[in-house]
Amino acid sequence: MKSKPEKDILKGRKTPNGPNRFAGLVSPKEELVERAELNKLTSANLYKLLQHKKVQNRSKLTKKMQRLSALVGIITYEDLEEKGFSISERDLSSRPEVGKAKQNRKTIDKNTGKGVRFISEVGGIDVHRSTLVVAIANNRGIKARKSIPNDEEGIRDLIRFFTHHRVSHCALESTAEYWLKVFWLLTRADIKVLVANPLQTKTTQGKKTDKEDADRIALAFRDGRLKPSVVCNAEQYSMRKLNRAAFKKTQQATASANRLKAMEEMYDAPQWISNLRKSNRGLRIIWKTLQLHDERAIFHILGEEYSYGNHKIKSETELRNRAQELSDFLTAMDISPNNRLIYGQHIEDYVNAKRIAKEFRVKVLRFGLEQNAVSSSFKTNLELLLSVPGVGIDTALTILVEMVDIGFFWNSKGLARWAGLAPNVKQSGYRKRKNGHIYKGGNKWLRTAVWLAAKSCYIHLKESDEPIGSFIKRLYKERNKHFLVAVTAGARKLLTYIYYVLKGQKRYEKVAEFRQNEQRKARNKGKLAKLHRLMNNSTLSELLPLLVNSLKREQYKLTETEKELAFEMACNLNVIPKGFSPDEFG
Repeated sequence: MKSKPEKDILKGRKTPNGPNRFAGLVSPKEELVERAELNKLTSANLYKLLQHKKVQNRSKLTKKMQRLSALVGIITYEDLEEKGFSISERDLSSRPEVGKAKQNRKTIDKNTGKGVRFISEVGGIDVHRSTLVVAIANNRGIKARKSIPNDEEGIRDLIRFFTHHRVSHCALESTAEYWLKVFWLLTRADIKVLVANPLQTKTTQGKKTDKEDADRIALAFRDGRLKPSVVCNAEQYSMRKLNRAAFKKTQQATASANRLKAMEEMYDAPQWISNLRKSNRGLRIIWKTLQLHDERAIFHILGEEYSYGNHKIKSETELRNRAQELSDFLTAMDISPNNRLIYGQHIEDYVNAKRIAKEFRVKVLRFGLEQNAVSSSFKTNLELLLSVPGVGIDTALTILVEMVDIGFFWNSKGLARWAGLAPNVKQSGYRKRKNGHIYKGGNKWLRTAVWLAAKSCYIHLKESDEPIGSFIKRLYKERNKHFLVAVTAGARKLLTYIYYVLKGQKRYEKVAEFRQNEQRKARNKGKLAKLHRLMNNSTLSELLPLLVNSLKREQYKLTETEKELAFEMACNLNVIPKGFSPDEFG
């Protein structure tokens, strides 16, 4: 059930904080009874009303004033008629209607009166120290918005604005003392004002029960306040679960590798020992030598393992050096009795996590290819994603199984928001709008995969013309952004490219070229607009020096181009002596 204040607001009844401001939307019988009229009843009759409304702890209310206070705000004229109490000769059927409510009023069922909406226009005011942000809504949604100064003249404009749109009811927050003048002037202009506590507008949940939650969901769905989520069928869900399990196992393998690095750095292991866990040969060497204390036995094992294969070692001296280094590393770990056991356990955890992650991803890939027989989109999308720099097979699988279908998203901004890479927007009153930290309320698996891909672009492609790596480098090196901030911005940019790759079914190279051309056109358009503003706001005497300098630069570039072209032609014709440069030739 709804709490009493929430029910009273929805039904338009009187609340304990003021008169009935929404009486035009309810029938006269459902109007609340005033305190002065209830006071005409006897104490016994008041107790019968307490029983009728099933007020808790009513037996403790022994005095008339206590019973009267408990009944104010919950007793209607319909309740009095049901109990047979008569306190007024008022004709409930002759009550005048307000505005258009007489024509458009909906019938309110006594048992299911929740969720009654306003039919006519209503106003909402966000009060700040210097501004009033006003919105007008009707049964079709937001009708108009306006920002007005919070002073006497601005409030007069607000009253004219409400009168123009036929608004007779509005609500505002009690922000400090800035709302008082607005409330007083609107009330004098016969506009009914509901003053809400900011906490109420911030957390409008009220009493939380399962039934109340269901009611709120239904009302929010009816009012269009619920947004659809990305859903998947049973097959797609199983692929998601497998891929997420593989992702967790990869994280566990990374954690084990970090523990191994810590131990190797602590006991001065050379780089080739740290790389042993990355190959099957290296793992065999570790398992065979981990419990050995004799350097000659270690040398014998290394000789067997490196006697064949692509990286075999023929030099006996190099084998002896490696045997000595491995023996020194194992001996150094013996400073604690169980270090070798712990090191071996970390190796085992690393190998098992990598193996399970690989098996899970192979199953995801096979299952996707089996589904590809029904819909050929999986294989095509996988090939398109592999054309994106920084995106490998693991990242591509994660993107596909988490996104499910690119058709869920109208544009790249919606995808960025769903992935949690869009910034939070903060704006209040006279303060300028600013973007805060990223939202992080979306799909964390997709966000993590794209973020790691963007970081890979920076590490491997920052010196090339690849747009993501160069973009992160420009933010990090030239604009002095924090590294994590720069990579996050690069991840947002990379996700935009991924959206256009999947939406347009084009390879990354074509999408990147198209996007760069669009950005170039936008920059040129901005430069032209700046030039037009400069020409409109400047005199001829101010523009002539700028034009002269621009012509000088263009002439210098043209001269240099002609000189290089003439030098190249002369070299092809062998008409210049050796040792000449283009400058000397000119």
